[in-house]
Amino acid sequence: MIEKYVKIRHRKEELSLATLYREGTRPAIVFLHGFGSTKEDYTEAFRLSALQDYEMLAFDFPGCGASPTPATAISVKALVEITIGVVDRLGIERFCLVGHSMGGLAALLLASSFPERVAAFSNIEGNLAEEDCFFSRQVREHPTDNAEQFLHGLAKRVEAVDLAGFPLCGAGLVQKVDATAAIQFLNSILERTEKGDLLEMFLRLPMPKQFVYGEENEGLSYLKRLKEAGVVVSRIARSSHFPMHTNPDAMFDAISGFTNKSKNCQA
Repeated sequence: MIEKYVKIRHRKEELSLATLYREGTRPAIVFLHGFGSTKEDYTEAFRLSALQDYEMLAFDFPGCGASPTPATAISVKALVEITIGVVDRLGIERFCLVGHSMGGLAALLLASSFPERVAAFSNIEGNLAEEDCFFSRQVREHPTDNAEQFLHGLAKRVEAVDLAGFPLCGAGLVQKVDATAAIQFLNSILERTEKGDLLEMFLRLPMPKQFVYGEENEGLSYLKRLKEAGVVVSRIARSSHFPMHTNPDAMFDAISGFTNKSKNCQA
């Protein structure tokens, strides 16, 4: 696993993105992190013996982790363009895609726009319906012109949520995402989710699909629909929205099992 910066050109601006990368003999697995998270959410995947032969990539979105905040506004659509830019720069043509939360939404839009490039898709609680908008709805419920004030308030509210992983997320939120980028991300997520077509978009994808969720979210309204449609649905015990923090062994076992069973990821 090599830590390095990858530079790409996006909308007339040069972006420098912090990455974790490993070459491999099997097709690439590209990991997209969620809001308030970083590429380090996926470091354990690089250590798994079940995934040891795969090429792997995880990177910090602009304004997150070690990647600088861009001068221009950022959105979920931009994350799709940026992801394609990074994989192209590294010479990755076709890949298995894993995305969590905001990264899951970006992965869904990417897989829908470039289905020929996505061999399989593991969606870790990426937005599929308005009920998934806990974070993004905050920009509407707590409006302010002060981005720093908003982010600090959001961090406190997240930290107070009595669900697995939320206190940990809230405690590190201010350090992991730029305040201005945070508001732009959340507005974009909310706007895109409210269009209401994400579940159908996910079900229409032609590649093998997996939906990973924490057991504390057993009440998600669309789980039955996913199962009926033949999506591999993986429930992670002792978890809510952040299974990579609360039960990483179970989460990565579920993802590696799905990936290894997907013929598209073997050649």
